[in-house]
Amino acid sequence: MGIDMGSQTFKLGLVSRGKPLEIVTNLHSKRKTETMVLFDQGSRFYGADASSLQTRKPLQTPAMINLLCGRDADHPAVKDLLTKSYPVPFTFNSTRGGLDLTVKGAGVYTPEELMAMVLSHGRAATRAYTSDGKSSLDPLPKDAVLTVPSFYTQHERLALLTAASLAGLNVLSLIDENTAAALHYGMDRVVPPGEEEIVLFYNLGATSLQATVVRYYSYQAKDLGKNKTVGAFEVLGKGWDATLGGEAWDNAIVSHLATEFNKQWKKGDVREFPRAMVKLRVQAKKVKEVLSANTNIPVYIEGLHDDQDFKTSLSRTELEELTKGLLARAAHPVRDALKVSGRTISSISAIELIGGGMRIPAVQQALQESVEGRELGMHINSDESMALGAAFHGANISTAFRVRKVGMTDVGMQNVGVEVKEMEAEEGKGWFGGGGKKKKEG
Repeated sequence: MGIDMGSQTFKLGLVSRGKPLEIVTNLHSKRKTETMVLFDQGSRFYGADASSLQTRKPLQTPAMINLLCGRDADHPAVKDLLTKSYPVPFTFNSTRGGLDLTVKGAGVYTPEELMAMVLSHGRAATRAYTSDGKSSLDPLPKDAVLTVPSFYTQHERLALLTAASLAGLNVLSLIDENTAAALHYGMDRVVPPGEEEIVLFYNLGATSLQATVVRYYSYQAKDLGKNKTVGAFEVLGKGWDATLGGEAWDNAIVSHLATEFNKQWKKGDVREFPRAMVKLRVQAKKVKEVLSANTNIPVYIEGLHDDQDFKTSLSRTELEELTKGLLARAAHPVRDALKVSGRTISSISAIELIGGGMRIPAVQQALQESVEGRELGMHINSDESMALGAAFHGANISTAFRVRKVGMTDVGMQNVGVEVKEMEAEEGKGWFGGGGKKKKEG
């Protein structure tokens, strides 16, 4: 399995013997599943079942779980959650060194335990998908490759591995989200020998923005005694904004709608009531999606709070004014990725858009202005390419499958420390800077 665990939804890619690379559909025949779990009367509900009850039982429905794994209360993404009126209370456990979530009527759970529940649900959904209705008789799938953001620290990656272990998964590898998309893009792409193609991947997900510069090339290799041209790619540079994603637009809409409701209600601040805020957040996502294709949308929520109906409207122009500060940040990761790669925008052969947030017209316009009017491409599935690339990577490194070989060289952007014992102090220590360049201490 290739598991792309997003903040709002997750997707499951699958490679199985004798079948093409595919996306697993869940029990509701959907190609993506909400990343949440709802606890109610001793039972757990996942995906669409949890989402449909979230507005009624917000204190029982932990969501955005991956934003809490391996982090403390001072992390910027965690602080950002608090500004969005995150309904499930959490505290920092200094003994364990992580967060604890108190779920109403269910007890206290760590983010890793909650993530393990979601991953276990994904395993069960995959078994049901592949077993033709006889899921209880077949073993649960075990081998998996999980995607992670480029900016994940070692502690955050270990937290995800802990969750995967609790779910009974055998993690073959972790792979950066954009690297997985680049692999999917290059699966059937073989650049002529001696040539190269430089591609910029721009990924606006639910809670983060990542840009990656990738070089595609080819080389000659022996296959059953014959020369064969093998496609390959090398990641040259990465940039990101870890708190700028589609959810930031949702948050701006929620804040605006809450202010408008307060003007009509005139009894206080609706932001103090979790159930009403969840209703507003659900509506905000719909507003954002509609305004991506239309210029205006009426908003109506029956009985939003205190038996008060809410009626207003929002235009695309108003939304762009509300989010102009977000748009100003949209180009920064591109500049960072180009700087690390040592390339200029003029050397880029193609620009590929991935991530659900790319459907926002103003984001596309801001990006196009920053890349000197270059054409923006969407030649791979923006929602599914990361899960499919992760699944293909798993098949490539597994001995159980024989698939087309694709060469891959990634680059780590976090500093890596090295210490060798029983050596002189100055000789035994060093660290490698992000981007793969070795630096000396001090």
